[in-house]
Amino acid sequence: LTDDQGYGDVSSHGNPVVRTPQLDKLRGQSVRLTDFSVSPCCSPTRCALMTGMHEFKSGVTHTVLPYRRMDRRRVTIAQALKSAGYATGIFGKWHLSIEDGYRPHQRGFDVSIMTRGDSQHSHFDPTILRNGVPERRQGYRTDILFDEAMSFIDRNRAGPFFCYIPTYSPHGPLKCPPEYEAPYRAKVSAPAAAFFGMVANIDFNIGRLMDHLARLGLERRTLVIFMNDNGGTTGVDIWNAGMRGTKGTPWRGGTRACSFWRLPGTFPPRDVSDMAAHIDVYPTLVELAGVALDSSVAA
Repeated sequence: LTDDQGYGDVSSHGNPVVRTPQLDKLRGQSVRLTDFSVSPCCSPTRCALMTGMHEFKSGVTHTVLPYRRMDRRRVTIAQALKSAGYATGIFGKWHLSIEDGYRPHQRGFDVSIMTRGDSQHSHFDPTILRNGVPERRQGYRTDILFDEAMSFIDRNRAGPFFCYIPTYSPHGPLKCPPEYEAPYRAKVSAPAAAFFGMVANIDFNIGRLMDHLARLGLERRTLVIFMNDNGGTTGVDIWNAGMRGTKGTPWRGGTRACSFWRLPGTFPPRDVSDMAAHIDVYPTLVELAGVALDSSVAA
């Protein structure tokens, strides 16, 4: 799950500037839900993913406190899968409150790697919280999150596991290693170059993750889902896939998202035009895992 990347910020969706070869490859191997909607901003989308119901039913209406506190009575997807023997890990942005009792390692995740305060301001050399315990790290945060996720997969390769990687990028502040930004500096504004550089770094890490699953022999046993959390932001001035609106608006450009579902040998690549949304992910995954759906979600 990427943060503030729009539907149009993928080269295979017609973007004339950004290059996303790994996302394009993943898209080509996936079931593509072409009419897939999310909420207009991030915490509501994250809540819907975690609970399988409209975010307002769980008390989440915005990204700031107290409006992002997810009701502690809700059974999260991590709790549901954990009940079926899944190892569960989150590597990135939670944004559903980190007050005591609300933290991801208190909501069903065995392993929680996030940045102190859910901050957007630690792209380089971040202080991460490992199940709430601070730990200083060196490097670029997105790379670190994918490193941690792949280590989690290594430890749980016998399966089953649920590995959730909600990146902090390409949300501002717009910063990335210079080698990712450089190809765009002469083509677009400085902010857009940094934004596309952040997207390119995500793309690189998705390629690393796919290669890692293949090396472990897990490629045909692991469902990989890619999506973004709300409509476009910095990149919309260059390409918004013909849509009106951006993040924070109810228009299609504020709520349409990528939704790629890859499981080689089981899900043949194709476009599916049926209407779908973030609230469908939880019940779909628990059904695939053979877990009984909590009655509150079923309602």
